[in-house]
Amino acid sequence: MTHDRPRVRLSGIPDGYAGTKAILDDMRRLAVEALSDERVHQLARQITFPCPARDFRCEAATLLRWLHRTFRYTRLPWHPSGLQRVQAPAYTLFEAPTRTGECASLSTALAALLMASGFACAFRTGGTDPRDHRFFEHVWVLCEVPDVGWIAADPSYEHGLGWEHPATCVRQDWVIQ
Repeated sequence: MTHDRPRVRLSGIPDGYAGTKAILDDMRRLAVEALSDERVHQLARQITFPCPARDFRCEAATLLRWLHRTFRYTRLPWHPSGLQRVQAPAYTLFEAPTRTGECASLSTALAALLMASGFACAFRTGGTDPRDHRFFEHVWVLCEVPDVGWIAADPSYEHGLGWEHPATCVRQDWVIQ
């Protein structure tokens, strides 16, 4: 099988906000690019099929639960050259030899599935250092559920919609489109 673009995106991470922005720019670009892959749309429809018509909260919760059941969250080891690995959603969902991923890759895949289902999405970064609100240690998805509003969906931890890691005391939102 040949690929037009690399399966895994490696980005050099500058210090501070510039590094955070570079990673989030990659994640946003990869999530939007995944919308041109009909497999992503088909998978999202297949996963949400059991939900009643127009039960948008059910759809978002079902996509999140499917990711929890299908993938195992793994932390990436610190890399001395400052490389962050963000997998394209199509690679994570269809091609990866193992069903694992770190928070950025799993969040990018979840955002692609949610957007393929019609949800507006954003990424939320969270950190534990109140002195530097632009440095993040974790990333998850926010999706806008009609009649509910923006709600958190974290594919890294097996909690339902709305749960956000309690250790994150500083947060920043990054709208995808």
